[in-house]
Amino acid sequence: MKSLSFCLASLWFFTVAALAQDVPPAATPTPLPAGAATSQSVFLDVKDLGTNVSSSENWRSVWGSYSKNVTRARALEIVLRNPAKLPGEFVVEWYFFAIPARGGKRFLSGRDTKTIQMAPGGTEKATVVSDALDSTTAHYSGDYYYYNSSYKTGSKPEGWIVTISTGGKMIRLKSSSAQLEEIYKKTDDFKVLLEGKRKTY
Repeated sequence: MKSLSFCLASLWFFTVAALAQDVPPAATPTPLPAGAATSQSVFLDVKDLGTNVSSSENWRSVWGSYSKNVTRARALEIVLRNPAKLPGEFVVEWYFFAIPARGGKRFLSGRDTKTIQMAPGGTEKATVVSDALDSTTAHYSGDYYYYNSSYKTGSKPEGWIVTISTGGKMIRLKSSSAQLEEIYKKTDDFKVLLEGKRKTY
């Protein structure tokens, strides 16, 4: 079973890599001169490629109790299109969020940013993958004092936000939920979320 999980996990990651490689490389635009007229418009599309899940057992008793580890990673395909007749320089920023495996407060699990120069009418595509998150589930049946109970530790993926900025101004936003989008727009609430302060959403 462990070998099957490993094979499926490997297949998922190779598939994600292949999706990124299938896109023909775009011509690299010449760096934009300071003060040059640039595109202020861009179309943003984000496709959630899903969450890869791989698992392995630590132990299992003849009465049905067990302990297992689960590793999860989420992948996104980000597509930018510049509809203008001018070149553009855009900053893409993405955030991944997670929650404790047993349920609870959302927290930031990873973020990154990339500056992309785009030719007039050009398209750029990138596949990004979150950090892997681990969790452990222990289930106890009749062979233990804690009869028919389960305990979970660790965390699992919960959501994401992708933004596009140009000239220091955010112009496009996509998220996995309306709630995350609203939190992002409320600057103070978003700072609380990024800093990990105790506030329940």
